[in-house]
Amino acid sequence: MQPVIQRDRPRWLAQHLKQDVLAGIIVGLLVIPQSLGYAVLAGLPPIYGVYASILPAIAYALIGASRSQAVGPVAITSLMTAQALAIAGAGQSIATMTALAAVLAVMTGGILLAAGVLRLGWLTQWMSRGVIAGFITASAVLIILGQLRYVLGLSGPKQSLAHLAHAVFNPSHWLHPETALLGLGTVGILGMARWRLAEGLQWHSLTPTQSAWLVRVFPLAVVIIMTAASHFGNWAQYGIAVVGKLEHGGLAFVFPPVPDLGQVMHLLPSAGLIALIGFISSAAVAQEYALRRKESFDPNRELIGLGLANLTAGISRGFPVTGGFSRTAIAVEAGAQTPLAGAFSALVMATILLFFTDFLKDLPYAVLGAGVIVAVSGLIDVRTLVQAWKSDRKDAWAYLVTLIGVVLFGLQAGLLAGVLLSFALILQRSSQPHCAVIGLYDQHGHFRNVLRYAVKTWPGVLILRIDERLFFGNTVAVRRFVEAQLQAYPDTRELIVSLSGVNDIDLSAQHMLQQLREDLQQRHIGMSLTEIRATVSDALRKSPIWSLFEGRIFLSTLDAVIAMTTVPSQEPEYHL
Repeated sequence: MQPVIQRDRPRWLAQHLKQDVLAGIIVGLLVIPQSLGYAVLAGLPPIYGVYASILPAIAYALIGASRSQAVGPVAITSLMTAQALAIAGAGQSIATMTALAAVLAVMTGGILLAAGVLRLGWLTQWMSRGVIAGFITASAVLIILGQLRYVLGLSGPKQSLAHLAHAVFNPSHWLHPETALLGLGTVGILGMARWRLAEGLQWHSLTPTQSAWLVRVFPLAVVIIMTAASHFGNWAQYGIAVVGKLEHGGLAFVFPPVPDLGQVMHLLPSAGLIALIGFISSAAVAQEYALRRKESFDPNRELIGLGLANLTAGISRGFPVTGGFSRTAIAVEAGAQTPLAGAFSALVMATILLFFTDFLKDLPYAVLGAGVIVAVSGLIDVRTLVQAWKSDRKDAWAYLVTLIGVVLFGLQAGLLAGVLLSFALILQRSSQPHCAVIGLYDQHGHFRNVLRYAVKTWPGVLILRIDERLFFGNTVAVRRFVEAQLQAYPDTRELIVSLSGVNDIDLSAQHMLQQLREDLQQRHIGMSLTEIRATVSDALRKSPIWSLFEGRIFLSTLDAVIAMTTVPSQEPEYHL
């Protein structure tokens, strides 16, 4: 496996170095407020968001699969970190919580690396679109609820509806007026900038690209202005919580202390879940930009790149990281051409960590919370639910079950409920395969469903088509369908079964066909098989079925009809 940087070295030195340096500077500056806010979201001091944004980005640049991906703290994994720490480190000191967060990152990185070595990138295909959209939407709701404690100045609510309701309706936990005014005002300003500023700027003859750039820079400008206003206005004296002096130890590799076995066991499920969701979201972003740029993408390389990034986060006092859509979008729009842009952004943040953290001490938590709320509001995906409800009601139910489960019972329980429901729906769909009565559609030998097309049929000949793999889970349903059609067509003397839609057949299904053939013989009804695929044919040739159907296996359905009908119907039946 050749690292991305090594593979691209001749080109980026000659062509892309200037673009990557500029993009790195821009990304490094713009994601600072985001990194601070996501550390707070994870239940950690803000400076740990900077730790998680520096060395992991460099580690991913060494071997990650994407040329465009920007790695660092993101909203979903930060929320999952907060919930993991709430379980494993309840009541512990900040020092213990930061150590547990680092251990969680190391465990997450180990899981991702192991999955990459075992080439398990395909496993994420078992997460349906409805489950993923429901999980991300519910996570965004929890994040917004959690950030309300900072935006409104509430004393104590956590990321749940029950705690928030208690805080809002209990007079002793009412909002802090000055903080609420600042927080809600910032939400309004950032929200208007996100959804309306670009349109307004284009009215002033700016290009869409220029407008998009100003919208990206706007949150950083707001943070700078609010921090300066907080400093000169001494907002802390009015009870507005500020970040305070950011104590840090610079950049260093410090392997986190190993917790006791009980804490490890509490962290392990969360590490696995963070690895899964982090990889799914990162791979989705990386694949999107790989398609846009017509580049290749290897999911197993992505697993290893993310694993290395998380291991680096753990031993540099960070917390779990992954590829982020907003970070990556900023990097791409800034002109990033190779992973070196991420490395340069890390250097920018390292410079700020070492020399400019004093400027951030007056940054209000309400401003950070407002920025997070506006950023994650774009993750609320109602469109997928509406589309699924119209076209795939089962996936819509998977979306709703996941969303409700996450909001009411937490991330792990909600996601597990959604995944289990998805598997149940897969089994239900497989156990009820689509079968149809078909007839001749045109002179070219095409056969179609009698319920959908005007087709030709022959008296005494029943033609069926099975549109699903045959296995032990659906043999009973197929047999019932056949019997139901034989009752609906009581004059049937020849049954022709098209296996054109069957790409696999197991022993139970073979036994079902054998029993059906023998039962029909006793009822003086002939049975033929047509359009058998090569994989199915290979299996049937090794079973008694092949000899049982000798002379009754045909290459096409029309050949079977011709062979079974000596005198075609003078007045064929047409089904409309």
